[in-house]
Amino acid sequence: MRPMRLGIVGILAALLGAAGCYEAPKPACQFLCGAGDACPTGYGCGDDNRCHRIEGDGSLAACTEPLPTEDDAATIDASTIDATPIDASDIDATPIDAEVPDAEVPDAEVPDAEVPDAEVPDAEVPDAEVPDAAPPDAEAPDAAI
Repeated sequence: MRPMRLGIVGILAALLGAAGCYEAPKPACQFLCGAGDACPTGYGCGDDNRCHRIEGDGSLAACTEPLPTEDDAATIDASTIDATPIDASDIDATPIDAEVPDAEVPDAEVPDAEVPDAEVPDAEVPDAEVPDAAPPDAEAPDAAI
C-alpha cells in the first residue's frame, strides 16, 4: 500500500508543479481603457485610450494591431451558412397504436358479512362480605436493638 501512496503523491506533485508554470497570455494591446483610465493589472492606459502592457523598463508596449471599428463589425466574415433548415413544423411521429385494455369490473356479489348476534354475558359481582376476623391477640414486637 505504501508504494501506491507514494506514486499518487508523486503524480499530484508533478501536476501541481506543471500548473504553477502556466502563465496566461498577456497581449500588448487588447483592451480599451475604462473609466478614469482604468486597465487590468500589468497594463497602463495610453494616449490612444487603449490599455498597453507595461514592459520591464516601465514603458508601454507598442500596439501593432488597430482596434476594430464599427464598420468592421458590420461586415459578415464568417463562412457560408451550411446548416440544414429546421424541420420542426413537420410532425413525423405516428399516433399510438396500442388498444385500450378491456378491463371490466368482476361480476361477483359482495360478501355478506354480518355482525354476530352476541349478547353481553350475564356476569354478576359475587356477593362477598368483609371477613369477620378479630385482630390477633399478640403483643407488639419490641423493636429495640
